[in-house]
Amino acid sequence: MRRRPLARILRLPRSADRIRADLEEEIQFDIALRARDLEASGLSPADARARAEHEFGDLDATRRYCEDLDMQREAEERRVNLLDDLRSDLTIAWRGMRRAPAFAAVVILTLALGIGANTAVYSVVRRVLLEPLPFRAPEQLYRLYTVGTRPNEDTDKLSAVELDMLARESKTLAGITEFGWIGSGTYSDDKVAEVWPTAMVAPNFFDVLGTRLARGRAFTSDEAQPGASKVAIISYARWQSNFGGDAHILERTIEMNGVGYRIVGVLPSNFLGPTFTADVVFPLQIDAALRNPRSNVARVYRGIARLRPGVTRMQLESDLAMLHPRLQAQYQQLRGAGAIIPKPLHAAIVGEAAPVLVLVMVGIGIVLVVTCVNIAGLFLSRAVARRRELGVRAALGAARGRLVRQVITESALYSVAGGLLGIGLAFVLKRAFLVLIAGLLPAMTEDVPLSTPLLSMALVASVLCGIVFGILPALAATRLDMRDALGDAGTRSLSAGRGAARGSRILVSAQIACAVVLVVGAGLLARTFMSLMRTDLGYEASQRQLAFGLNPTRSKYPDRASTMVLARTLTERLAGLPAVSAVGVTALTPWMGGMMAVPMRIEGRPVDTDPPTIQFATASPDYFSAMGVPVRSGRAFTNTDETSSPPVVIISEAVARRFWPNASPIGARVRIDTDVPGDSDRVREIVGVVADTRENVLSPITPLLYVPTSQFAHFSGTFVIRATRDAATLVPQIRDILHTIDPGLPLFYPRTVRAIAAQSMARQQLAMGLVAGFAILALLLAALGVYGIMAYTVVARTREFGIRSALGATRRSILGLVLRNGLAVAAAGIGFGLGLAALLSRFMASLLVGVSTHDALTFVIAPIVLGVVSIVATVIPARVATRVHPVEALKAE
Repeated sequence: MRRRPLARILRLPRSADRIRADLEEEIQFDIALRARDLEASGLSPADARARAEHEFGDLDATRRYCEDLDMQREAEERRVNLLDDLRSDLTIAWRGMRRAPAFAAVVILTLALGIGANTAVYSVVRRVLLEPLPFRAPEQLYRLYTVGTRPNEDTDKLSAVELDMLARESKTLAGITEFGWIGSGTYSDDKVAEVWPTAMVAPNFFDVLGTRLARGRAFTSDEAQPGASKVAIISYARWQSNFGGDAHILERTIEMNGVGYRIVGVLPSNFLGPTFTADVVFPLQIDAALRNPRSNVARVYRGIARLRPGVTRMQLESDLAMLHPRLQAQYQQLRGAGAIIPKPLHAAIVGEAAPVLVLVMVGIGIVLVVTCVNIAGLFLSRAVARRRELGVRAALGAARGRLVRQVITESALYSVAGGLLGIGLAFVLKRAFLVLIAGLLPAMTEDVPLSTPLLSMALVASVLCGIVFGILPALAATRLDMRDALGDAGTRSLSAGRGAARGSRILVSAQIACAVVLVVGAGLLARTFMSLMRTDLGYEASQRQLAFGLNPTRSKYPDRASTMVLARTLTERLAGLPAVSAVGVTALTPWMGGMMAVPMRIEGRPVDTDPPTIQFATASPDYFSAMGVPVRSGRAFTNTDETSSPPVVIISEAVARRFWPNASPIGARVRIDTDVPGDSDRVREIVGVVADTRENVLSPITPLLYVPTSQFAHFSGTFVIRATRDAATLVPQIRDILHTIDPGLPLFYPRTVRAIAAQSMARQQLAMGLVAGFAILALLLAALGVYGIMAYTVVARTREFGIRSALGATRRSILGLVLRNGLAVAAAGIGFGLGLAALLSRFMASLLVGVSTHDALTFVIAPIVLGVVSIVATVIPARVATRVHPVEALKAE
């Protein structure tokens, strides 16, 4: 049969060139007819042709006139035909949906989940990774870091003298600002006492960032000096919630930690703190630190720099490299300290969340591909099953192009329905996704709108998915042989659907390949998570331990004696609860890390001009018991270790290994300079050695010194409770006890120690959970794909299986035949998927800990999982094939 052009098959409208060609053909035909008549009257052919053209008139004018008419007529017919055909196709598609509601529900829900999830995830990824920060010229802003050279040294902090020299002598910076002391404080009024996140910022902080306050002004230089009046800037959310958007907010005073602060400004509603979220900010007194020789070299401040216009990052790095040696030469304490390096502010804020979001975006994109391929397979199976119906339409005069457009219209209708439902799901899924990643990016995910362009793009994408993945089924189903299509065995003939079956196998192999990629990714992350779970933290992290903070206000508790009375009273009341077995108090829990490092000198050894610094903490007698930190040698603190008792200290194993590698440190005396008035430079006896602890599963061991809480001049309390049941259930009782002791003391962030320890694995856990979910969904869709293609094959080969049975084939041989076909499809997909997974796994390196990107165990288990799923999905239709009775199969013919 002669193949017709695709334009003829689809009845595409005529182009302008085609209209001119047809018109010229008609004109020449008319002239030729007249010339033939004139030749019959006796004129020569040349004279007859000339006479005919003369009688026809002005050819050019006739061409233009007729061309305009044809163009108008073609446009009108195009509109009428398009509307009629579209109306007819939509009517037929709607009837088809009503006749097969189960099929319609599966297709629409599958596409809705794929489109909705992708829209939700993309909205968050665009907000976090693609949109610029809400600052003036954000590309000019950089966070300043330092290269760590000592264990546990913070690498995101600088000293006052470093920041001061950069501000004075840098040739590449238009401005530099500082912030720090990020924490929380107690806000109280006549009605409530609440915990508010706090931060301190330099007076020029908002100017360097390029942020305009919603109300009021920034801090002045005078307000950042010691003894200045107490001022604060509050967040827009607190202005609205606690003060009802009071227009006179700048005339009000708030009480934080028992001290009154006058409000001078309100942060903008879209303010994004670089690495912090604060309800109230205070002036940072860095000038006072510059005048203090003991603290001006301490790296405790975070810096942000703004480049001069036209300056590049490379120029900034060169400038910082030139200033670093001068700093070390001028300040002895900075010799050997790491160099200062810049990092774009956007990258610094996004931080470790970027790989997770990219991985999630890739994973959800793969799921969408699997979803579309699955839908294409469903449409293909349904279209082949409708070959008889389409054959009848073709026999009644419907052109193939008409049938193709009808099938594509049906798939587009399903896609529009799925897209609209997916847009509704996107709002729900977006909120759920924001909750999941809130711990990674609390400041950037508070408000992620689903804009109209994004929703429109989602709807267009769903329609395109329907059209693109509906073309193959449409072309396969309309490639008709009338004898087979209208015969009784039309749906059973293998030859009739051989091309469709081949297309289905390709689609199913693609689904399996995508599923392999996701299963490998989930496996690598699961292996990482198990590796982290096996990491010894040095303390017990269970649900039976609860930690919370206490922040006594200076107005009620002005000295150490009053705070110690409060701590003892609260400890006794908590210990009296029936479910509580131990209550510990400390100023530095293992997960806080980097709070204080103190120089330590060992009595009896040569004096070191640059003594080593060790992390410092306080601990009550029951702290080690409450935390589950084992005492390796010596003893823990006791109630006899009071202020009047000889000063004592407990060290961790890391300190003992470093300074007493071949001897017991018990009884040794060390001098610790805590730089706290009343407790500075005291000689203490080592009475115990406890197990090493880590800040988290990703951190190295932290060498620690512990002194008794009762022998330290400053109180800063974190309470740890060990209970005999889930400690989270004790929070209401703890609140009641604290309220009876002091109604103005709020409970600071009560959390189980297990939840705190799990925070360090949040990135890997989130990625693993999401990718595992994607993998399970892809596995399910791949299993449905394998089942669908094998079910279709069994139906199409019913006659063949019946003949095989009649000729003596056993059920086992037929079962093996179908299984081999199914596993061949699965093997092709698994092979391609493993290659693709090996290529893509390298991009997951930043999320993997203790696991290679080509982990052999994962790459062995993944194909086994897909193989088992494929076997299960193939067995069901294969068993149906073994039950085909020869007589019933031959009757169908």
